[in-house]
Amino acid sequence: MMKDIKPNAQAKKIVTLKDKLNLDNQGIILINDSSMQEILKKSGKLAKDNEYQVHFWSLVLRHKAQDNSILDICIPTAFFNYKQEVSGASIDFELTDVEEVSDKVLPIHNMKATELLSGSLLEDIESYMGLKFEVFGASLSSCHKHPSTSLSQAFSSTDLSRNHKDLGVVYPLGKATDDQPNFALIMINKTSSNSMVAHAEYRIVNGTFKEDIVYEQGRCAALISKPKTLPSSISALFGAEPIDNNYNALKNCTNNRIFDEIQYVFETQGFEASTDAICEDNIVEQHTAWKKPKGLKKPTIYRSATKVEYIEALAEVEKYKDYVTIAALTLGTMPMAQLQIEYARAYTIYFGRNVTIKEACLDMSKDDILFEIMAVQEDIESDCEEALELIMEYEMSSEAPQQAYQDHLDLYRY
Repeated sequence: MMKDIKPNAQAKKIVTLKDKLNLDNQGIILINDSSMQEILKKSGKLAKDNEYQVHFWSLVLRHKAQDNSILDICIPTAFFNYKQEVSGASIDFELTDVEEVSDKVLPIHNMKATELLSGSLLEDIESYMGLKFEVFGASLSSCHKHPSTSLSQAFSSTDLSRNHKDLGVVYPLGKATDDQPNFALIMINKTSSNSMVAHAEYRIVNGTFKEDIVYEQGRCAALISKPKTLPSSISALFGAEPIDNNYNALKNCTNNRIFDEIQYVFETQGFEASTDAICEDNIVEQHTAWKKPKGLKKPTIYRSATKVEYIEALAEVEKYKDYVTIAALTLGTMPMAQLQIEYARAYTIYFGRNVTIKEACLDMSKDDILFEIMAVQEDIESDCEEALELIMEYEMSSEAPQQAYQDHLDLYRY
């Protein structure tokens, strides 16, 4: 019965969020260690043993080169939190709450941005770099705590979820234009009273959610400034030097003196971001009754999928039915030649046209190809999940037989 239904040429294509790698762009985020400690302190007692998060406004200094590559230097101005239910392994929150609080925090950002620009920051960075920068504000970057003491961190599959109904924290924007920058950080509690940045990712974003939104991940350097440890007066008499406590979290890049110089310019400004919009009462413990049930469940249906969407969804599932994803660990053991073949194969089925190995892998390192394969596989999985949800919504509606829903039930993954 299902095989006889053909795709409608006018059916609307199911569009998923895209996350691409673009190493032409560099993001730098400058943070004071004191801000990290204030975030931990003001988030309250539940922050010590549970996951939790904050978002923040930033002042961004951008240089866009003639070849359209981008350098973004980001300085958080105002951190804030919102209602969230936390546990040792997860956070539940509503993005609408985040956006609402972000709008309320805008005046604080404006005040702190004015304070920052009243100094010599822009002039000093332009003088050192020999470049001109435009200046603007950006919101909804995030800092998310992981339940670990290790500085070796990465975002989980939940954090990176591109499912439209359960987006990960890495993808907060509903609409973005003009290469909007977004930073996503992971913090850890090195001790119960010492919060540190362990991981950072930088993306530029364009498009509209559920239509054509694209995140492009670039190189990222999170530079955290912490006061030096000074020797005692007696030790200094005998030549002891102050100990540098600055540290960084780098993604897709390596440390260099330019980072050090930019960080030095930032430190000379004596700037402190606001943490006044972080409230302990916003963080509450998850209770058993609030937790999502395990295993298969029917989603809450707010509308019935249209027949056009249903036919297109069937075609989407048919398109990928023979495609088998490859685990990251397996990909990591493959030689370069095999990775190139898998890359071309994934792109061919995803974009619906033949992509040669030369076209797909031109001037790309093994790590870049591995990342791109994983990104395309995640896009394919997200497309399939969205298609299956539309199929279920349609087959659960009054205009479709309930038996069809039962026939497809084993396909749905939750």
